Amino acid sequence: MTLLIVDDEYYLVQGVKNAISWADYGIDTVLEAYSAEQALARFAEQKIDIMLADVEMPRENGLSLIRKVVERGYGSINILLTGHANFNYAKEAIQLKVFDYLLKPVEIPQLTQVIGKACDELERQRKESMAAEQVLQEQTTEEMIPEEDAGEESFGLVEQVRLYIDQNMEDPAMDRKSIAEAVHLNPDYLSFLFHKETGKVLSSYITEKRIELAKKLLVTTDRTLAEIGEQAGFSNNPYFHRQFKKLTGMTPTTYREQNRRKS
Repeated sequence: MTLLIVDDEYYLVQGVKNAISWADYGIDTVLEAYSAEQALARFAEQKIDIMLADVEMPRENGLSLIRKVVERGYGSINILLTGHANFNYAKEAIQLKVFDYLLKPVEIPQLTQVIGKACDELERQRKESMAAEQVLQEQTTEEMIPEEDAGEESFGLVEQVRLYIDQNMEDPAMDRKSIAEAVHLNPDYLSFLFHKETGKVLSSYITEKRIELAKKLLVTTDRTLAEIGEQAGFSNNPYFHRQFKKLTGMTPTTYREQNRRKS
């Protein structure tokens, strides 16, 4: 799970980040943001499961940030921190379905208790989603593909998906939803079908294809890393670097240097 801490006070962020053994709660990544703008950029880069946000921040406050997060469908569990027991804050937080609302200075035992409850809620949501998806997959399979034609139909659709991905690699907005629209399938059924036929998760397959293209461009061209990341469809350069290192174990620069020496 990934947690994002949002506050314009650097030492508060670092204090919270270092005060808790996050791994004990199944949280393996803790990210930082010091403004609402930075926080939204984090959401655009990767999946955020829990956000811990201050209300009082310059330019845009935590409630406005959460409203945008909700409107964009990011699906995080949101926890607010504030130095003031303001009724209007609490009222708006309830309307935005904020998970909890904590007053500063928050005691670490209190915060860990809320984090634990948030993790339990995420697990509950995950199980419900899996159960609902399973029902949908079974219903859609029965409705959309006759049993005698299932194998041939599935193979043809998966090939369409592969071709669409190859042809739209430069588009950072390409995702499960846009692909499903292109091949006229329900997004949940598309994910099920792709995994069934290939053994791969669709989002992971897209990332792998982007990295394959980036590796080829690194070795065969003199384009900058930013240009290569953009051509491979990554929304920004830091995200490209993180994904590249995650999948290859090295930075794009190191990969280019090592493989050019070999050739």
